[in-house]
Amino acid sequence: MPESNLLLKVCPRCEMAHSKYDTHCERCAKMAKIIQTKLPDIRERWSAGGELDEHEQQLLDHVTNFLERHGLNEKDFLSQAPFDLPDQLIEARPSFQNRLLYFADRMQEEGRQVTTTQAAVKTFKEYVKNKPMDKRIFVDFATDHGVRPLMSADWNQFFSAWDQNDILNLLDEWVAEGSAQTTIETKPEALKSSVEAGAALGITGQAFVELATVNGIKPVQSFGTRPEQLVWRVEDIEALHKVHKLESVINALETAKTTLERVITDLQKPPMKWPQMEAFRLRKKELEDVNVKLEKAWQAFEQEQAKLQNLANQPEKTASRLVRILLLT
Repeated sequence: MPESNLLLKVCPRCEMAHSKYDTHCERCAKMAKIIQTKLPDIRERWSAGGELDEHEQQLLDHVTNFLERHGLNEKDFLSQAPFDLPDQLIEARPSFQNRLLYFADRMQEEGRQVTTTQAAVKTFKEYVKNKPMDKRIFVDFATDHGVRPLMSADWNQFFSAWDQNDILNLLDEWVAEGSAQTTIETKPEALKSSVEAGAALGITGQAFVELATVNGIKPVQSFGTRPEQLVWRVEDIEALHKVHKLESVINALETAKTTLERVITDLQKPPMKWPQMEAFRLRKKELEDVNVKLEKAWQAFEQEQAKLQNLANQPEKTASRLVRILLLT
């Protein structure tokens, strides 16, 4: 993108670039609010010899540096509220933020609604309080859900523009996952996520969902179709764990059986001399042992399958508090 094309509004006080559609400087307004609401108490305590904590000292230094850096007098600065921006557009430096602002302006001119990464993160935080969210988490979440930005000024996609409809759909997914997590937190000893369930079996969350589906086990609560949006009973997870473990044992025994049968067939090829005859005898004994273990494993598997079937046929037990958690505020 040619630098000469980055035409934006620039604040005459703090020199921050803004969208051509902005009318007031957000940075100056925020700084004025800090000066008027937070600094009076800090300065009064400082003048009286009181101690300031690290945050308060940083805030005081931040305001002082801001005013000095831009040659502003505090009284004159506050008098300029609400900090109007000039109508004239001027060439802005091609920073990540400015490139993003310029692209968003072009999209708005075309009637397209876009959302920035920063704005999306703020929205996601407001809707789901119990899950961490920052730019990295958001970008990874969008990528995992097959959503790409319309434009990105940086490799990390922290300065990106996203289609607003994509963001709304992603928000639905994020809220659903947050609802599932909230449900689990009400009874962590009795409920687990798909990821936790899969980890208990040594498989992925998706693989656990597939295993449960094959065996007719349903989640205790569903907030969507993705593994992260499903909640499972611990008793169901434990039952599936036994079945999964027995399946692994059966697979290993059947593999061993097939290998032994192949070896035995090779040993029977003439001429059979003493070493082959002795090996044949040993392998036959091993095969008999494997068949006995395999029969016992299949019996245990069928018993566990019957238990699973009983669980699958039972009416769903749902605690009233759990099923009513549909959205987070």
